Amino acid sequence: MIDYILNFIQSNPLLTCLALFWIYRIYQSQKPFPKVEGSKVKSISSMPEFEQALLEGKKEGKRVLCDFYATWCPPCKMAAPVYGGWSKEHTNVMFLKVNVDTASDVARHCEIKAMPTFKCYVDGKETDTCQGWNQGKVLQMVKGE
Repeated sequence: MIDYILNFIQSNPLLTCLALFWIYRIYQSQKPFPKVEGSKVKSISSMPEFEQALLEGKKEGKRVLCDFYATWCPPCKMAAPVYGGWSKEHTNVMFLKVNVDTASDVARHCEIKAMPTFKCYVDGKETDTCQGWNQGKVLQMVKGE
């Protein structure tokens, strides 16, 4: 049996790599999503909640930063602790998170094509966007630069 497996691996290296990649992806998707203790990030699960949060940000005169993510996305998992930490430091910004798999109506409305995507809103209107995890660019959005 072991000889058969080794022979298969030797004769099909590309297929073997592909299989190992998918096994790794499945393993990664099972790991829990990172959470930050004391984070002020608000999870959004529907379009009415999203609209309400934008309205609340407008009333309070706060910039609203929204992280559109997926639990299976490795860059999303890398961004989560940093984003959560910023929510504790920058109290003049409202931090939102939208899981694109569970709040697909919000993701569709905001035309999300890649994860993570960060969008900034001022007075309820989108002012900036960043596709992918670019810590410097997202921090500029947080600071309003």
